[in-house]
Amino acid sequence: MRDKKVLNRRQIVLAMAFFLGLAVLLAPSLGGAQAKRTINVGYMPVFTVLPLYTGIERGYFADRGIKIKLKRVIFPRMIATMISGDTDLSSHSVYVTLAARTQGIAIRIVAPAAFVGTKRPGGNAIMVRKDSGINSLKKLAGKSMGIVQLRSIAHVMTGEVLERAGVDIGTITWIEVPVFQLPKVLLSRQLNAVHVFEPFLTVLKNSGEVKILSYNDIETIPGAPMAALTGMEKWLKKNRSLVDSFRRAHARAVDYVNGNEAYARQVLVKYTRTKPDLAEKVTLAEFRNVITTKELELQQELAVKYGTVRKRINVKDVLYENMK
Repeated sequence: MRDKKVLNRRQIVLAMAFFLGLAVLLAPSLGGAQAKRTINVGYMPVFTVLPLYTGIERGYFADRGIKIKLKRVIFPRMIATMISGDTDLSSHSVYVTLAARTQGIAIRIVAPAAFVGTKRPGGNAIMVRKDSGINSLKKLAGKSMGIVQLRSIAHVMTGEVLERAGVDIGTITWIEVPVFQLPKVLLSRQLNAVHVFEPFLTVLKNSGEVKILSYNDIETIPGAPMAALTGMEKWLKKNRSLVDSFRRAHARAVDYVNGNEAYARQVLVKYTRTKPDLAEKVTLAEFRNVITTKELELQQELAVKYGTVRKRINVKDVLYENMK
């Protein structure tokens, strides 16, 4: 009887050791939510960051132990909030990223966000009121033009297409307008023309009061990278493993968006508060996982031409994958 009791005690000890070991092995998965690392992402609720929304919604970032905290930031403040540390990454134009780099700001593209399409209709347009008497780009000479940000890719694309039409862009009065106010300033006759992108392009089209003079994105830089998720080198170097995981999750989201357009449009409804019927009509950007140096060089040449930057840089230094 004594031997049997000793054996039972040993069995109990072994069983306890087994379950203790099992608990240790399972701890990372059971406590995963507590172990997640947060990335603060500056953004505006626009369509160019559709893969980011999708990655959050599908759980791709969570699968890699990442919690994405979206922080709404106006476009002109995107880089400043990263420098201050209020955000870790931000979504804004590739063009602005290049310009910042030439000014000595150590910023890198972490992942592409959106690309210009190659077929009509485009996702950007120059629009005027139907009753304005402006029937061609050439008639915009001496008129006012609303854009979301001065010295941005929107500014350059608009200037380029106007110049090709024979307009002296020095005669244009350029007015910076918050993105959500662009339709209002045109319809209320505060400005002669505006450059808009989706979904505001479709909002204006649906009003029945405007006409499109140019899809200036596909007419100037078809297929070019428009927007990207970026970060400051100091933070990126300190968090390489986290950034690498972010990039893999984002790439997975890009692939899902490209194969599931109907789902992607539903995500837009949730994250941009776009009405479902509008989300069904808008022109989506193209989404890819790679930006080439050739594409960056094209935008750099436009920036030099329009004086947005004063010197050329090695565009390879803008890409995260080339960071040492």
